[in-house]
Amino acid sequence: MRNAELLLHLRQRFVDGFHYESGKAMYEAYQTDLYRFDQAYRLFNEHVQALVNIGAEILRQLDDAIEKLYSQWYLYELGLAWDRLLEQEQRLGNWTFPGIASQYDFFQTAVKPRIKAKQTKRIFVIISDALRYEIAEELCFMLNGEKRFKAELSSQLGVLPSYTQLGMAALLPHKTLEYQAGTGTVLVDGLSTAGLDNRNAVLEKHKGLAVSSKDLMSWSNQEGREKISDAEIVYIYHDTIDFICDKQGGEDRTPQVCRTAIEELTDLIGRIVNRLNGSQVLVTADHGFLFQQKALDKSDKTELAIKPNGAVEAKKRYIVGENLPSNELYWKGKIADSAGALGDTEFMVPKGAQRFHFVGGAKFVHGGAMLQEICVPVLYIKELQKEQVAKHEQQRVGVVVVRQPIKLVNNIDKIAFIQTDAVAEGFIARQLEVYIVDSDNRVVSSRETLNFDSSSKVMDERTREARLKLVGSVFDRHAAYTLVLEECDTQTRYQHYAVTIDLAFQDDFF
Repeated sequence: MRNAELLLHLRQRFVDGFHYESGKAMYEAYQTDLYRFDQAYRLFNEHVQALVNIGAEILRQLDDAIEKLYSQWYLYELGLAWDRLLEQEQRLGNWTFPGIASQYDFFQTAVKPRIKAKQTKRIFVIISDALRYEIAEELCFMLNGEKRFKAELSSQLGVLPSYTQLGMAALLPHKTLEYQAGTGTVLVDGLSTAGLDNRNAVLEKHKGLAVSSKDLMSWSNQEGREKISDAEIVYIYHDTIDFICDKQGGEDRTPQVCRTAIEELTDLIGRIVNRLNGSQVLVTADHGFLFQQKALDKSDKTELAIKPNGAVEAKKRYIVGENLPSNELYWKGKIADSAGALGDTEFMVPKGAQRFHFVGGAKFVHGGAMLQEICVPVLYIKELQKEQVAKHEQQRVGVVVVRQPIKLVNNIDKIAFIQTDAVAEGFIARQLEVYIVDSDNRVVSSRETLNFDSSSKVMDERTREARLKLVGSVFDRHAAYTLVLEECDTQTRYQHYAVTIDLAFQDDFF
């Protein structure tokens, strides 16, 4: 199967694990590349489950191999590398990355500027509970394939702990965020954010409206237009993934439920555009999630003998309270640092993909600091005008490097790339110029032009190599270099990757 092939290929690309020079670099790598592990694993399990339901057993052996690759290698290695960077940078005390939006600034950075644009009458914001980044990427791909829409995906750094009450509050317009004394209720500017009615009360102060996706889908055309007539901002709350999967009886169905959520969101966006005359839609989430099909065992558990005194929320992946104990086995932080909140409320989350306990199921969880939980999608969708549709009918194939981290040890070295999509209906070729720059953006290598125009369905037949010659005589193995992939026709940057240049014996030869 194609998704199993992709997972095995990704495993070879990162055969030595995950190595990045900073937390920001690893976060960006997840956003552009590493999310493919989670997406391919979900899609693989979706197809396996469909075949099991009709009595097929042909994938059983492959299923076991993929499960070991994902749950025993990928989740472990990813957590190890990410935790190492969080520790080195003391990141939980400063939960931000330069140039990456923070979830608690969502209204100010993503919503407000669009409302102030001259031709914007109204903006619709869909908040889908537990919509993981990789699911939003698939939704983005599907919307762009419909030709009527232009969908652009970015991300924001989710709050910690990565759970519903805090994430939902952070997405609302606010000046202050805090916990009600002695409870787990999150307040926005002194108002409770628990439930739809309270969120609506917050939004009304900003010419906004809150509605559930189910209610909106039930509106007639006339009823819908009347209800939103005075609103500049419409927040729509969609809850399928978290509602079903965050229960012992629903967690095994996670891949199928994610498919349902994508279909529902596609219908919801269509209803907004077609029935409510919405021309701009934002889709985001309160948090992501971790999921594995295999049952967990004791080694996946961070031992916590008793519920800490002062805890007001105690779940599988997070604990919220005051005066919480510290231990090197788990992360502890202040919500003032992780979500810009007032007060002394603290949190505890397990390291890596660990859980505090398995009560009520543990295959589907969230609350922690893993990239799958805190790389929160922001999908911007705009309806295209008729003259724009023709230009948008096809999109270019994707391109990624074959192996990371990238390390050059010779003055002339090769870097391999893979074309992630075959040229076919819906995909056209991409031509890139590749070269390396230093930290001052000076070009330090030759430039090579590569054509990614393969129509082969076999991934290994869609590889290309760039033979780059370094320009100059002195390279610092500790300095920051960047491999640039630039669109030939527009001369705009398509992608970039960190590079280490470590030329053995360079002082003897130059």
